[in-house]
Amino acid sequence: SPQVSASDLTDAVLKLALPKYKEQIEVLSDTALAVLDQYLTPGGFISVHDEDTFTKDHDNDLNRFLKSESLGKENHSPLLVQLLAQQNIAFSSIRLRDVEGRPTQREFVARALLGD
Repeated sequence: SPQVSASDLTDAVLKLALPKYKEQIEVLSDTALAVLDQYLTPGGFISVHDEDTFTKDHDNDLNRFLKSESLGKENHSPLLVQLLAQQNIAFSSIRLRDVEGRPTQREFVARALLGD
């Protein structure tokens, strides 16, 4: 897969910030908020509080854990990696009932980014 630069991500976010892409940015923000809520809620199905490195290496210091350069890497936060993989599957397979053609969430956002 092609490398995505910080500039590419910035361009994509700026494009989705246009009023005509309000629904697409809502799909992305709802997805991101669901992941954050799940991961940051103690006792959740997949929670930062259950990461071995959070309790052992970071002494339950959430700020320090989240600022780690290793965040999102399998050896540092395997539960986050698992949660993101599950969310990626859902994002690629959940179809939007109220959008013409019932695209998946991913297709809906990709059309906006690639359409213009």
